[in-house]
Amino acid sequence: MKRLQTLPMLLLLTVMLAFPATTIRAATINCRSIQEQQEAGQKEAEAPAASDEKPAEEKTEDEKPSTIKAKTAPILAVETLVTRAESQTSHEIRIDMDQWTELEVDEVVSQGATVKSGQVLLKFDTEKFDEKLAESRLDMQLAELERALAEAANDYAERTWEMDRERAETDWAETRDDIQFWMDVRKQMSIESAKRSLENSEHSVEYAQEELDQLEKMYDEDELTEESEKIVLERTQRELEDSQFWLKRNRIETDRELSVEIPRMEQQQQRQLRRGELDYNKAMIDLPAARKRREIEYEKSRLTHEKAVEEFEKLNTDREKMAIRAPADGVLYHGEFDRGTWTNSSGSKLRSIQPDDKLGNDVVVMTIVDPARLQLRCDMTEAQAAQVRAGTTAHVTSPALPGVRFNATVQSVSPFPVDGETYDCVLSLGEKPDGLRPGMTCEAKLVVYEQPRAVVVPSASVFTDNDGISHYVFLWNDNKPERREVVTGREHDSHTEILGGLNAGDEILESRPDNK
Repeated sequence: MKRLQTLPMLLLLTVMLAFPATTIRAATINCRSIQEQQEAGQKEAEAPAASDEKPAEEKTEDEKPSTIKAKTAPILAVETLVTRAESQTSHEIRIDMDQWTELEVDEVVSQGATVKSGQVLLKFDTEKFDEKLAESRLDMQLAELERALAEAANDYAERTWEMDRERAETDWAETRDDIQFWMDVRKQMSIESAKRSLENSEHSVEYAQEELDQLEKMYDEDELTEESEKIVLERTQRELEDSQFWLKRNRIETDRELSVEIPRMEQQQQRQLRRGELDYNKAMIDLPAARKRREIEYEKSRLTHEKAVEEFEKLNTDREKMAIRAPADGVLYHGEFDRGTWTNSSGSKLRSIQPDDKLGNDVVVMTIVDPARLQLRCDMTEAQAAQVRAGTTAHVTSPALPGVRFNATVQSVSPFPVDGETYDCVLSLGEKPDGLRPGMTCEAKLVVYEQPRAVVVPSASVFTDNDGISHYVFLWNDNKPERREVVTGREHDSHTEILGGLNAGDEILESRPDNK
């Protein structure tokens, strides 16, 4: 019975020496199955004795885990770049209007056409533009007339400014003199005239009364008839009554003039004096201000005229741009090429420009390219830019040219990002393959690293610590694993290049050893 128990263990050791680890593990499972069947039969015959014996499936301490040897193999790193064909010589056609922005296409040369220098490529509808140009011409002429009138007014003001100032000073001086004369002379003369008029009226009454008295006395003594006497007396009586009336009136007028009119006139003269002084002071302020204002108005009219002339000249220049001509020979594309990528920012709804399309200003609407001189351009990541060098040969294919392969050479790699984290790369072509056109997408493969005899191990057998800072493997020495720090290189086909810490032929554990 003991010989039967040792048979599975011998079989297991024999299999471990003859087969690799995976086969050994399968054989171990089979051996365990046979042993379990034997133990089950033994338990049925000798159940009490079976419980005191050691299980046969436990491994011994000297069992060796699965290992693999470091070997030499070629390492080849290839980068695949998505490139775009572009012309080395291109001419962008930009809409560059100074004033006019309502750009509606009237005629356009179709995309892909071969054009000649000076050929009209694009015409815009000019109906509204010509109306605006005519209106601008009238505005310019009106502004020129207003400038001339303002200039004449300013010249007249300059010539009369001194005269107006002298007139204001003269008026003020005359006002002072007149008022002073009234106060010194006319006031007193007015008072005396009023009194003298009253006295004259009183004298007239006295004279009329005396004359009447004398006539009555004389008529009493002479021989005149009653009729004559009566007539003369009545006439004299009326004159007396008139003199009395005018005396009464003069007394009222004199009293009014002395008590009201003359004092009122004096106040009026004083007001006129103050007003004259204010008018003079105002004139001394208004005259220079008006002079300056006319100068400003003239300058404004001059600037308005210059602006109108400038606007008209810009519109007149835009009129010539309403028909866009080819700057060079080549093939016409609608849109622009931005680092090999064909875009259309013209405002057209379609990729190609059509009649009645409305285009935007200050944008590239067309590009003329030389299809005979092409190059490749691509965007690269920072990691790719660090590996690709100028002069490297690339093997190129294009989905548009099935079965065609051609070579290109890296011409330049930008030292700094051109857009965010994107680097620019240009590849020159040896011979341009037939059918390759600007804008086509190509795939370029470049060998960026090659080591024909590199020390490699399976990547699964290399372990890391500190978030990938340190790398290590496990060697098998003296029946136990030994940790060995290594310097890793590139990975290729699930293998890792070992640059230091391990030699070809060194035996390492295939997987990480367990804690036991």
